[in-house]
Amino acid sequence: MRYRSVLPLMATLLLIACGGSSPDPSPPPAAVYGAAPASAPAAAPNAASSPTLGAAAESAPAVGGDSLDYPDDLQLLLLGYRLAGLTPPFERWAQEAQAVRSADEFSRAAALTTEVERLQAVAASVANVGWVRVKTHCNLSEYDGGRGGYYLPAFEPGVRYSFEAFRDKVDLQIANSADAYLWPLTPDAARNILQKTGTRAVDVDMHIAITRATRRASGLQLDGRVQDYRVISSQYGNPAVLGTVQLK
Repeated sequence: MRYRSVLPLMATLLLIACGGSSPDPSPPPAAVYGAAPASAPAAAPNAASSPTLGAAAESAPAVGGDSLDYPDDLQLLLLGYRLAGLTPPFERWAQEAQAVRSADEFSRAAALTTEVERLQAVAASVANVGWVRVKTHCNLSEYDGGRGGYYLPAFEPGVRYSFEAFRDKVDLQIANSADAYLWPLTPDAARNILQKTGTRAVDVDMHIAITRATRRASGLQLDGRVQDYRVISSQYGNPAVLGTVQLK
């Protein structure tokens, strides 16, 4: 399995070159994404609850129907906790926040309460999430005339994307990455794309259905299946959609 860490951005997406130009593409790049606004509030977990990392609940929570666009690391980590039936250690995380660590003895308790409430609000934003949209940047392979298409390193079979917050990690495993690996195109269409973009660098915007979360020795793992993706020109100021693929 290949692991890739992910770097959050605040306002604009940072484009990171990756891949290669040979028929056998290089490993996929880090996914890039930005934080999305919180969805409708849901009941937040009790701040005083202690983490239950050793075992999941008897029955895992149902995967929700909401879609979260370009989540940040903490949102995906909390989604993993929810779907694995685990209680996030809000107070321990809050104690690591800079605002709490830098507070004096007179304001520390209030700062801790404020940070716990902030973390609970983030947890509420993923309370009914079952879909996520993430964007990654990669280079197209050379055209495979035998199979008729470009390979997208973002979907290299076995790819995982890693997210981390408060030194706690969650991996996103794409179960059907092999099905999405080849972007099917006729030779003429593939040639036109290279002529239009002048480069092999593209963004891949994927919509993923989350199926479950499990606790592994290395941390939490979210399992998901790509439902569709768009290949987008990464030319500065010209983010044209080059193609859309719907998976079965």
